[in-house]
Amino acid sequence: MDITNNKIDGICYKYLKNKNKVNTLVFLHGLTGDSSIWNEYIRKFDTNFNILLIDLFGHGDSDSPITIEDYLFQNQLKIILKIIRKLKIQSIILVGYSYTAHLCLMLYNKIPKKIKSIIFVSPYFKKRRFFENIFFRSIKIIWEFLVPNKKHKLDYSKLQNYEKPTFLDIRHILKSINTKDILGSIYSFRSIREVPNLESVKVPVLVIYGENDKGFLRNNVENLNDLKNIKYVILKNKNHLFLKTESKNVSKIIKSFLRKTVS
Repeated sequence: MDITNNKIDGICYKYLKNKNKVNTLVFLHGLTGDSSIWNEYIRKFDTNFNILLIDLFGHGDSDSPITIEDYLFQNQLKIILKIIRKLKIQSIILVGYSYTAHLCLMLYNKIPKKIKSIIFVSPYFKKRRFFENIFFRSIKIIWEFLVPNKKHKLDYSKLQNYEKPTFLDIRHILKSINTKDILGSIYSFRSIREVPNLESVKVPVLVIYGENDKGFLRNNVENLNDLKNIKYVILKNKNHLFLKTESKNVSKIIKSFLRKTVS
């Protein structure tokens, strides 16, 4: 599979163009992760779609920002739109994991005519608690005093169990992550809507979430249960972190959805 790293304004992207393929799958990773978490997925889709993988600021091969405001989704969104324009992508299927579900919605609002469908895997739509709002306010002060000590890049192949990390997994994660980048990325929550209103989304939407996921509370999302364009798939006995352990099953669910919704 011929897919190479490129950068625009510090954000790394990987693009696989398939001859005569119109639709592009755009994959967005979650907090602490990077685009490599999708490796098992793109192997199942790379013959039928173009593939665009993006590392958000401070993750994978992307740069660590100079200011904490650069982590905000509004700022990263501008660069992602630049990437889409540069690659002349016209037909997009967004696949967002965890907190990047919000970034998917922001992309949709900017270029709705290009978005054919949206897939949320373990979307993080949750009302904040009081202490979380206080923490967001204090992050900026803490961030300024931290010194980046390493590149934030997590090697998922070295994890024994992504869904239920072992002691060795946790040690590997702690060695791989950069605290400053993680706090900066958490800071991006400060300006996004906690629980979105999906009423304006007119394209088909697939939501895959775990039965025991505390980060997705379906009943709290405005109008979510009334929208006919949204399909739900609940994975029994799963929490928030099933993306890797359930890659085979989730890929099948996505394939079935795309066959019915994308021409």
